[in-house]
Amino acid sequence: MLCLVVEYTGEDSEFPAFTRANRGATVDLMVEPGGSAGRHALVLVRDAAWPAIQALVADLAARRPPVDTLRAEPAEELWFGRVAYEPNKVAHPTVQAVTKLLDLVGPPWIHVESGVVHMRARLRDPAMAEDVLHLAEEGLKATGAEAQVVVQEVSTKDHSVWESLVRHGIGLSA
Repeated sequence: MLCLVVEYTGEDSEFPAFTRANRGATVDLMVEPGGSAGRHALVLVRDAAWPAIQALVADLAARRPPVDTLRAEPAEELWFGRVAYEPNKVAHPTVQAVTKLLDLVGPPWIHVESGVVHMRARLRDPAMAEDVLHLAEEGLKATGAEAQVVVQEVSTKDHSVWESLVRHGIGLSA
């Protein structure tokens, strides 16, 4: 799977802050396809103390309703659910720049760990790889965002996490 990969420090958003505050915690998100106004993301939170996960979910529910819990496993330190968001209201310049590329890439998969956001999005047309890379670099440069951007094949390990999100999202994982 040839993907656009963008990595940056997410200073002003909840998931990077959560993973910085909860050592070892990870958050994986997959944006569900849909219109540009109101969208949803599947969110998988792992490896944080259950009270911290509950606080994160409560905060999300207050700021981005509705938040739907699809699976909650306190003993496994795991929460999986669907979170609403509006791409046009996202304040982070990196996210704004990447949002402009959504017609050229598939739904983004985002992994957040230790405050660092690793976004991968499958290229819709691999022949356009250089063009997409150039547009991403220029868009990020224009916002002043500091990010690393490459086009690369997704590794087997990364692909298995992506598949796990998809499986959870359609109810195939227990």
